[in-house]
Amino acid sequence: MPEQTQTEVEIFGRTYTLVSEHDAVYAKGVAASVDMRMARVASEQNLADTGKIAIMTALEIADEIISCRDRASSDAEAAEAGCQRLTQSIDEADSGT
Repeated sequence: MPEQTQTEVEIFGRTYTLVSEHDAVYAKGVAASVDMRMARVASEQNLADTGKIAIMTALEIADEIISCRDRASSDAEAAEAGCQRLTQSIDEADSGT
């Protein structure tokens, strides 16, 4: 089992201790990203309630993850179809000689 690292981070004015398999630099980078997004969501949507800001930020991040997964799946399917076409072309070329 990988070693767990504890890292103190600040997100939206509150300090949290993250326990992770990643090093402190990575954990702080993730926390900084969340902090920046929460600040942007609060500003853009004129929200003051930290809970609402956190939920809106989480929804935004979840939407990005799902969109990336969908694109990756589509890309994988397109690559597989391309491989099949290439294999068919090679097979047809081989049978023609």
